[in-house]
Amino acid sequence: MVQGPLCNAGVRLARKDPGQSNSDPNHPGNPAWIVLGRVRVRSGRQAWPEEAPFHTPVFVVTHEKRDPWERPGGTTFQFVNDGIETALDQAREAAGDRDVRVAGGGATILEYVNASLIDDFSVALSPVLFGTGIRLFEGVDAGRVALEPVRAEPTQRVTHLTYAVRER
Repeated sequence: MVQGPLCNAGVRLARKDPGQSNSDPNHPGNPAWIVLGRVRVRSGRQAWPEEAPFHTPVFVVTHEKRDPWERPGGTTFQFVNDGIETALDQAREAAGDRDVRVAGGGATILEYVNASLIDDFSVALSPVLFGTGIRLFEGVDAGRVALEPVRAEPTQRVTHLTYAVRER
């Protein structure tokens, strides 16, 4: 299940070099622009520190028209109220040749998967029970979408699962 600010499920829309990873947000292998759903931002506002954890522009899919919300450390939330494709287009334009990541929540990820706008995604699976949330794969159109396991990276506290998204 995917829930709130503790969720670490995300999808990468355009992987440039899957072997590169670095904690520096400006590193060329890291996603540069992020798309979030409104619910994820609402729950994150309460859990994130004043300096939000992204340090990059974030495009929020919402139905409300809102002014941008700037946070210390370089995170600016841009609210996009005319659909997931528009949010993705704005993020891609801002990213240039860098990756774009859809970081959730679960309903937003499902929208992008079912619209065939996701190349691959990763889920950080941790043995913590929240009691609520949504089932990440419930609602995937299995007649149109196939998930191909790519990698499983276990650690002591979490297993990182990566899947490629293919059309059937």
